[in-house]
Amino acid sequence: MRFLVVAAAFLAVASAASFSLEDMEFYAWKMKYGKTYHSVEEEFQRKQIWLSSRKMVLFHNMMADQGIKSYRLGMTYFADMSNEEYRQVAFRGCLGSMNNTKARGGATFVRLKDAVVLPNSVDWRDEGYVTGVKNQGECGSCWAFSTTGALEGQTFKKTGKLVSLSEQQLVDCSGSYGNMGCNGGLMDQAFQYIEDNGGLDTEESYPYEGIDDLCFFNPNTVGAICTGYVDITRGDESALQEAVATIGPVSVAIDAGHDSFRLYQSGIYDEPECSSSELDHGVLAVGYGSLNGKDYWIVKNSWSVNWGDQGYILMSRNKNNQCGIASLASYPLVMRLLVVVAAAFLAVASAASLSLEDMEFYAWKMKYGKMYRSVEEESQRKQIWLFNRKMVLVHNMMADQGIKSYRLGMTYFADMSNEEYRQEVFRGCLGSMNSTKARGGATFVQLKDAVVLPNSVDWRDKGYVTGVKDQDQCGSCWAFSTTGALEGQTFKKTGKLVSLSEQQLVDCSGSYGNKGCHGGLMDLAFQYVEDNGGLDTEESYPYEANDGQCHFNPNTVGATCTGYADITRGDENALQEAVATIGPVSVGIDAGQLTFQLYESGIYDEPNCSSHALNHGVLVVGYGSLSGEDYWIVKNSWSVAWGEEGYIRMSRNKNNQCGIATLASYPLV
Repeated sequence: MRFLVVAAAFLAVASAASFSLEDMEFYAWKMKYGKTYHSVEEEFQRKQIWLSSRKMVLFHNMMADQGIKSYRLGMTYFADMSNEEYRQVAFRGCLGSMNNTKARGGATFVRLKDAVVLPNSVDWRDEGYVTGVKNQGECGSCWAFSTTGALEGQTFKKTGKLVSLSEQQLVDCSGSYGNMGCNGGLMDQAFQYIEDNGGLDTEESYPYEGIDDLCFFNPNTVGAICTGYVDITRGDESALQEAVATIGPVSVAIDAGHDSFRLYQSGIYDEPECSSSELDHGVLAVGYGSLNGKDYWIVKNSWSVNWGDQGYILMSRNKNNQCGIASLASYPLVMRLLVVVAAAFLAVASAASLSLEDMEFYAWKMKYGKMYRSVEEESQRKQIWLFNRKMVLVHNMMADQGIKSYRLGMTYFADMSNEEYRQEVFRGCLGSMNSTKARGGATFVQLKDAVVLPNSVDWRDKGYVTGVKDQDQCGSCWAFSTTGALEGQTFKKTGKLVSLSEQQLVDCSGSYGNKGCHGGLMDLAFQYVEDNGGLDTEESYPYEANDGQCHFNPNTVGATCTGYADITRGDENALQEAVATIGPVSVGIDAGQLTFQLYESGIYDEPNCSSHALNHGVLVVGYGSLSGEDYWIVKNSWSVAWGEEGYIRMSRNKNNQCGIATLASYPLV
């Protein structure tokens, strides 16, 4: 739908006889980057700069076509900025008051013997060391992105898990180490902060905002630690090559202040005017290679995939340290976290006074990062934990005998009473849901009685379902259920699976009756998305797990809907048909039982579940049967640490157990 609107607007402009090709190109460029100006005068001035950039690009690319230049330019986001403005907007003192002659504080990179033969090319992206290209926005935080990139790579090398780390924590929290947030910093100072701080949070738990903010580091959501950092000999490209080849991605600083960098599009960047000492931008060297006799570095930038070669640039290598790429190179030292954990656990286990229960409780605390404010609170929590542990053991003995169809486990909620669990987890998750109130969506129309549905469906196998997310301590289950259904229907129509923003629903749909972290309803959210003209992507509007100000951006919409359909209340047959023929469906359930609190695996069958007192929004992504037991495949929003990697199989065709068909709906896309 959005594509049609854009196309119609563009055709309307193109049909105006007074519009030149330049006008049309400028208009198309503005639409691509979502550019708007404060006045006609400003737009005129910007257009003049843009035209100057356009001519530069055309002239340069003609030389590239003749083989005179080794790279091509393009009309990037910065094409309407003068070089001076570009330096101010893009860098904002990105590397702070970097002193290229000052002694550095890291360990010295020790090279291998002269006889070592390095590979001709290396690309750590192919080995899983590199997260997707990020976007620092209008914040001089390049140093933070360079830091996280190197630490992400080294953490993957040690753990085998690629975890995106928090640049925002570095922006907010490392000021006492000489960094200045959005006004610049240095990678070495950031590495030192991480070491002293005991770690860096994940991107998911501490998302990027692109502004200076208060520090809210959470030691329970650390994604990586480092035990120091190593500095590579200043200006030595051979040493840098060896480090990249043998260690992994390396943080580097460069001179990125030239028009040729501002407008870079593809090819091997070769800028003789580049300085090797006046550095203004922090990036990440993720590999190297050669093409037609020209050596290059593979460099990851932090200006989104819309700049350069999908967010990357190939920079000249072995040209006298061009652009200073080897002048400020370093990487973090990462020790296996497993070793630290194991040592701590063995220390506890060696205490003669500790029982098996004590050891199990300690191991559980470490697994979930549980910390308590006092000895008294820990004692109280442990008593609840022991009660739940006994319940789990008894239940699972019955499961082993075939009396129960599912198993329980010591989940994150195992130190909570059931009453606390309901308060902490749901927080009014479905608001003041009335299961008898008339609903406002279109009615799902079932096919003729003769239709034969498949015996099993799993939309995960078809690419309709994003990874399991985590609502955290915010009653936003309704928002995750909403995005899940909309992600599936958008994939069905476009073939592209895009993670959508729950935070926008939390922040922006209050006028529709939703209450952010204190509850809401999926139908109300679908109505908001329709009226609002769309929902932003998760990347552009990341989840924060608290109520915030609405900052919807129409230029980063990831999906739209034209309404929603409600499935007949309580009709599991209708729900089955909708799941089979439409895709993932939003549903409300009663998830308040202690058995749900501690669910681990198997087909959940809870006769005490209510079919009308619903308190949790989830997503049905399929159904099936096992040993004569019918079930629904349900995606939860409590992270992969709960249930079956974040999922639960719930009983199907048992009189609408847990109300799974009471509040079912899906968006129309």
